[in-house]
Amino acid sequence: MTGRNSFAAVLVGALLAAAPAALASDHNMRLNEISPSAGFVELLDVLPGGESLPRDYTVRSYDGAGNDFAAQDYPAPTPFAGSTVPFVLSLALPADSGQVCFEAARRPESTLPLDEYRLHCMGYGDVTNPVKPRMDISGPRPIAMPVAPTPGPGQTVQRQPCGTAALAAATRGAENAEVRAACAGRPVCDDPRRADNTKPHMTVKLPRAQDVDRPFRVKVTLDEPGEVELHGSFITARGRPLFVFGPLRREVRSNVTVRFRIPISRRATRKVKRDARRGKATRAVLATNGRDRACFRNVTHSDRVIAVVP
Repeated sequence: MTGRNSFAAVLVGALLAAAPAALASDHNMRLNEISPSAGFVELLDVLPGGESLPRDYTVRSYDGAGNDFAAQDYPAPTPFAGSTVPFVLSLALPADSGQVCFEAARRPESTLPLDEYRLHCMGYGDVTNPVKPRMDISGPRPIAMPVAPTPGPGQTVQRQPCGTAALAAATRGAENAEVRAACAGRPVCDDPRRADNTKPHMTVKLPRAQDVDRPFRVKVTLDEPGEVELHGSFITARGRPLFVFGPLRREVRSNVTVRFRIPISRRATRKVKRDARRGKATRAVLATNGRDRACFRNVTHSDRVIAVVP
């Protein structure tokens, strides 16, 4: 899929609704890699270029049941602020089942649920009580906390571009390995550096003039898998809607044409013919939207106007 550019403006707009109010860069930080055997954790700012993190943070580990295990505090200015490469830190981790979170520093006087402090988490093994069931990530598709099996010798838990986690040979301090099976059929929702931000190309074919005695036929083709939606109407000479259809939706495959057949009502047929005898023209107005399957769906649009004739 082409057009893997940053949609940073979308992610920068992601804010927590409740205090502690997270800064935009909070939600770009990810738990990127976990090694229970080597006792290291890796953080990564997925916003290209990185940003400053002017608050205090904590990287905290939990067991699979959600009990505190260990923590490493990072008061501002943090050593990973503005970094565009993975930041590796040492942290005690449960051997078989555990969870690790990047968190805003807790406020002892606050009565907020601890989940509000947890900005991104990742787990491994038998996680019976996820400490953050859903990630605070901007977008239309909520991402569950990624959990991978317990790593074997030489393996680590590694975040994948679609927001899942998988096991792979350790890549400490470098880009994670891409485990294709972990994201099979899923769009890139958790790495703006690789996100699809390009509109699909859409072709809409319809008659140059619509014979009112025949069904209105429309052909639509997208150059990638997605969804097509169309709606429209016949408009009288005075600009009033005469016949309205849609919205009609169809799932589409890449470069495979879908066909819409829209029967025209008898009332509309009579009206078009009567207006034609009086010298009044009728138009068909068609609006078509094509959407791809990217996490932040890219939309392409087409407006067409044609004559409706008896």
